[in-house]
Amino acid sequence: QAAFMLHQYIELWFRYTALILMGKERKSHSIKELQTYLKIFSAELGNLFNTEIEEEKHLLKLLDDAYITTRYENNYHINNEQIHRIIEKATKIELIATLLFKNKLDDCIKHELNPNDVSIPKKESSQPNDTELSKFINSLSINDFSTLKPYPHKKGLYTIDVLTEGYLDTSFMISNLLKVCITAMDTDHCSTRSIPNPEHNIKEVLGYVLDMIPHNEMEVLDGIKDIVLNPKRNSL
Repeated sequence: QAAFMLHQYIELWFRYTALILMGKERKSHSIKELQTYLKIFSAELGNLFNTEIEEEKHLLKLLDDAYITTRYENNYHINNEQIHRIIEKATKIELIATLLFKNKLDDCIKHELNPNDVSIPKKESSQPNDTELSKFINSLSINDFSTLKPYPHKKGLYTIDVLTEGYLDTSFMISNLLKVCITAMDTDHCSTRSIPNPEHNIKEVLGYVLDMIPHNEMEVLDGIKDIVLNPKRNSL
């Protein structure tokens, strides 16, 4: 339960900081997602857990796993040293967020007391000429558009990779997408200006889910299962 409470503590600080910086909170229970979201607004918050260091990456995963596993499962394990490391992170984010709020408040007070003293720096922008723009475009290659990969079976179509940490992470993605679709189907389909055709959007998402299911890998796992459960039959 300690890990779950620390998760909630850090999550609320992230959401509180998003409220300060953006004017609205980022609603998510994933510390990893919240950290990534705020990275462009605050480098310190974006690197609270340095994911380039394997130990901290594992610590972040432990923290996010605590939100689900400690409530619905009984196989969650974390040691005292890891708990203390997370406490250090919790203390750090509190200090960062508190200082950020104080600085923003001081700026508001300063502007209120001396509105004429607040100057907005003017940035000089230089527009590239046609030659520079042409050179830049010609210097680009297929490597600069790595997100879009040509679809091998039909010209003019592209595929987009989904970043995942493995099959377990993929299964959670599939589960989350299905839950969103189920929730949407359980509500009254009232089209809005931003979502004029919700039924179409649900069908599209379900199509993406089908593409994400690792059928080939599941077939391999079934083969491995048969070998493990029937060693005598396979040795004949």
